Amino acid sequence: MKPLLELQNVSKTFPGVKALDKVHFDIYPGEVHSLVGENGAGKSTFIKIIAGEYEPDEGSEIRINGEVVEINGIRDSMQHGIAVIYQDISLFGNLTVAENIVINQIIYQGKKKMDWGWARKKAEEALETLGSDIDPMETLENLSVARQQIVAIAGAIAQDAKLIIMDEPTSTLSRSEIDNLYTIVDDLAAKNIAIIFISHKMDELFRLSDRFTVLRDGQYIDTLDAKKTTEDQLVSLMVGREINIINYASDTISDEVVLSVDKLSKKGNYKDISFELHKGEVLGITGLVGSGRTEMVETIFGIRSADSGTLTINGEEKVITSTTEALENSIAYIPEDRKSDGLVLSKTLEENITLPVLKRYANKLSIIDQE
Repeated sequence: MKPLLELQNVSKTFPGVKALDKVHFDIYPGEVHSLVGENGAGKSTFIKIIAGEYEPDEGSEIRINGEVVEINGIRDSMQHGIAVIYQDISLFGNLTVAENIVINQIIYQGKKKMDWGWARKKAEEALETLGSDIDPMETLENLSVARQQIVAIAGAIAQDAKLIIMDEPTSTLSRSEIDNLYTIVDDLAAKNIAIIFISHKMDELFRLSDRFTVLRDGQYIDTLDAKKTTEDQLVSLMVGREINIINYASDTISDEVVLSVDKLSKKGNYKDISFELHKGEVLGITGLVGSGRTEMVETIFGIRSADSGTLTINGEEKVITSTTEALENSIAYIPEDRKSDGLVLSKTLEENITLPVLKRYANKLSIIDQE
């Protein structure tokens, strides 16, 4: 059996950076092939080449069903049966489920008018394939992240994708939603759809994968049979060295309390939350999607207000009513959705990094010193 997709000697150079250097990869129909590596290994660049977002360097070769092809844009990628579901789901919240499912076909076919009967039928068929009861006429923004992801997968099915790339699809899902995604991936593979799966979570990689391809610093390292590979072997190939696990004893944490939360409550979100955070400590907050984790953290950062309870910072009780006050008290927040809530994508790295502390660079007339 021929590979559905083959890439040989694929390289990509940006100004001053060799993001990929002669990488090769293949995937067969019905296979789940995971692309693994640390952040910065080149995974995103690699899938953007397959998706037609980036053009590879000269000398790179892409074959589909054994034939050399050029993928010069997203339309080319779609025409070859390739669909990508990114970590930050690229859908339109103000459109219906049906519109989101068929939008790629509308763009590709150059349709100027929406045929609602056709769109609804296409959406229903795709959703039925996934065993989903989502209403095709529901506005997308009313759905949970997990159900939006199902819509994205349905869109790939509706365009008759032969290869679906899933880029960290479980990053915002609950345990039950992840289990449902596993079932969907298994069903897609059983229908002979090839899947490139990207994740940093070892349990997911070993649960789903038939093979692993490891990238490190833009270099191809190895391709491995998942059934013959251990977690330690995979991690060592990813980082280029053996990993020694060190358990830190709790007595290494300082007695100094930097943040104390006492009976913090907000109706409909969370109730009677209490904990202490010590200097030098990493405190994990866990719970199912919808349990109030994000809302509670947003309260600490001043995005939301609590109905009751107290915050004590470095021994002094505080009332944080804005993000400005949170920053003044040395509290920073990296939100769940960095793309929408944490960054201004149209601005430079310099502007984004300095945005929380612009006052430091402003004169008496509030003019920013650009130097």
